[in-house]
Amino acid sequence: MTRFEQEKWQARYASLPSGPLPPKPAARWLHRWEGVIPRRRVVDLAVGLGGNAFHLAARGASVLGIDVSERAARALRRTALDRGLKLELIVADLDVFPLPPNRFDAVLCFFYLNRRLFPQIRDSLKPGGVLLMEAFVTDPQRAEKDQPGYRLAERELLAAFDDWEILDYAEGIHRGTGPSQAATARICTRKP
Repeated sequence: MTRFEQEKWQARYASLPSGPLPPKPAARWLHRWEGVIPRRRVVDLAVGLGGNAFHLAARGASVLGIDVSERAARALRRTALDRGLKLELIVADLDVFPLPPNRFDAVLCFFYLNRRLFPQIRDSLKPGGVLLMEAFVTDPQRAEKDQPGYRLAERELLAAFDDWEILDYAEGIHRGTGPSQAATARICTRKP
């Protein structure tokens, strides 16, 4: 991650409250597939403000959140303490932070695209582990404005994990946690 990108995320979280964060809803894709996620060791890549991490931690999962923003991590720690939830947090740049092999029962990755992580995600999941991921895809109606580094190509996510058990895959215009819509790819897949 470039210095500019790191500073952008620090600035984005500059106005976080000094106390616990207000509740942030978990992603719709997580709600749909949480029943297949083992509730043991889960990693949430680019955890952000923790909606998905808190959702699973409240349901008994041991969650590790990784994010580049120290400000976000501090706010998540305060919130976890306030809610009585166990949430382990690491401040790290996922461009250089190595995911440990054969460690996790589930990997969550929502709206963070780092193609170099795909092999690490594969290696970090235990056999039978689940990957739940959602990322933006290139929208044909605005392709000239899209930045390919931040958007998947059509069916790219499916191709990256096509040798695993695909529990569900959807690509197209999807509604987010709020009223907005975007072109995304969503996958729920299990490591053999």
